Amino acid sequence: MSERTALVFATLPLALWGVVVYGLAIASAIPGVRWNEAVLVLLPFDAVLPLLGAVARRRYAQLRVVGLALVSLLCAVGVLHQPLWMPILTAFLPLAILAFDLPRLIGGECADDSDPELPRAVLVDAPVAPVAEPVHRP
Repeated sequence: MSERTALVFATLPLALWGVVVYGLAIASAIPGVRWNEAVLVLLPFDAVLPLLGAVARRRYAQLRVVGLALVSLLCAVGVLHQPLWMPILTAFLPLAILAFDLPRLIGGECADDSDPELPRAVLVDAPVAPVAEPVHRP
């Protein structure tokens, strides 16, 4: 199975749940459905992940992980009242894999300069401060 096929299978449930939650929130007259806090977690925009390039996909996933962390914080301090932990985990796991490039990180592979889709690291020649010798007192 190719990476793009795996990406489609990972993002399809997120996008479908996002469409369902947003559709119900827009179309429903029931206040408990219309003002659903799950719209902060499940977004239909996740459907674009397989279509994005590697850099844009990683940046989008990083932004979504930050958003999920903020929603988690709001849940923890009691600002959001609905139980969102399962939707947060459902969205966080595939997005974290994309955001932090976990397969490459766990596999120990380093990005080389031959991969055209990965951003290049910028090397800065920073001066290194000399290490002071320890003072021995008699």
